[in-house]
Amino acid sequence: MQEKQVILVDHNESGQAVRGIQDAQILEIIDHHRLGTIETMTPVYFRNQPLGCTATIIYQMYQEQGVELTREIAGLLCGAIISDTLLFRSPTCTAIDRMVAEKLGMIAKIDLESFAKEMFAAGSNLKNKTEEQIFFQDYKRFTMESLEVGVARLVQ
Repeated sequence: MQEKQVILVDHNESGQAVRGIQDAQILEIIDHHRLGTIETMTPVYFRNQPLGCTATIIYQMYQEQGVELTREIAGLLCGAIISDTLLFRSPTCTAIDRMVAEKLGMIAKIDLESFAKEMFAAGSNLKNKTEEQIFFQDYKRFTMESLEVGVARLVQ
């Protein structure tokens, strides 16, 4: 049986990867987080930039390859940037994230403020969610030496 081939996007820690990642061949890693615990058997393309969102890197990759973004893809990438940067309020947000989101908003024909307001309202609707779903909706595990730490965030 041929091993699965994967590209890790927006993470580079084994605890955040899909089950069975240790048996897969990692082809690429595209991320904006700190370096984590992924080990590979062979060298891989690894792109890690200190930006507020991995979608900003994805936009750059589209530009570098000369690939035109569709309105739908631009909207998805823009939504990711708005979410990850909390509409540019996150301390990790950069001027590049803001510039890219504005360009993507023009391509997608969306008003960033209105889109963000709708997006955050939908994401904070907790009526039909269990306590466990609420807690784990943005939960990440980190290993620091022999200590495992979990961080959850609720955005309202």
